[in-house]
Amino acid sequence: MADFKKAPVTVIIAVMTILVFLVEILLSHGQPDNVFFLVKFGAKYGPYITQEHQYWRLLTPLLIHLSWSHLILNILTLWFLGLMIEPLFGSIRFLLIYLIGGLGGNLLSYWLAPQAISAGASSAIFGLLGALLIYIGYQGRHNSALKTQRQTFLVFVVLNLVGDLFTPSIDFWGHLGGLVSGMILAIVMFYQRRIQ
Repeated sequence: MADFKKAPVTVIIAVMTILVFLVEILLSHGQPDNVFFLVKFGAKYGPYITQEHQYWRLLTPLLIHLSWSHLILNILTLWFLGLMIEPLFGSIRFLLIYLIGGLGGNLLSYWLAPQAISAGASSAIFGLLGALLIYIGYQGRHNSALKTQRQTFLVFVVLNLVGDLFTPSIDFWGHLGGLVSGMILAIVMFYQRRIQ
């Protein structure tokens, strides 16, 4: 209950994602990583986006996961970041960062790896990381503790992206696109606050 009051959007996204995965388990007969099932269920797949105009595939992958371990890793990361970031930006802005980070990541992946089938909330989570880096950078200009925190998160992000390059099953472009989208959106939000 305390977490819901602090970060309601984070809790709702986490619950929705878990429920969708349970549906995946049922419909895929326990094989949610089957490529035919993933495409049918709404994973990002460039040819369907281009030829069939199924643009919703740029957002539906955020709710789809390939395995229990994939789901748990993303949910735990979302929970950790969400409880930290949602109170900083507010629930509506947090939701925008999550969705636009996911959309930006899937768009870049669609442009640069159109044949790849991808699913998962990672692009949106990288959007949150990008926004957090900007927030800490903006607020930490005169705060040494925040500067140290920013360096820690920056190293974490860089290590993840480097690791992605050597892991063929991970959508590097989705992660990078999410990160950049989150950073750009956070910059826009801070600029809007300054001129209001």
